[in-house]
Amino acid sequence: MSPAKKTLVAGRLAKRLKHHGLANYGEYFQMITAADGKAELQMAVDLLTTNETHFFREPKHFDFLRNVMIYFDQDTKRQVVSRRLSLLRPGGYFLVGHSETLNGINDDVRLVQPAVYRKL
Repeated sequence: MSPAKKTLVAGRLAKRLKHHGLANYGEYFQMITAADGKAELQMAVDLLTTNETHFFREPKHFDFLRNVMIYFDQDTKRQVVSRRLSLLRPGGYFLVGHSETLNGINDDVRLVQPAVYRKL
């Protein structure tokens, strides 16, 4: 991630660190990836994707496919997901709409919480 993009991400998350009394972004990451961090993970996703999402796509850390797959047949879903996952780094998050699932679509991801998958 470029220094400018790191500054953008840090700026968007700084208030959350202060809110929780955390000393650094590593502690924040630990918090949002913990079993009881689901609400804060959603807050982070919302903060990081408001108005801009391309800054995550460049290094392929994050990808979204929300509320569109319900219109695709199974074969098209497999093709679309496969193409998008090929661009995502291992460990990157793949988000779908809450009414959607990747069960039976792709085995290269692990469900983190409803609508949130992580590439293996």
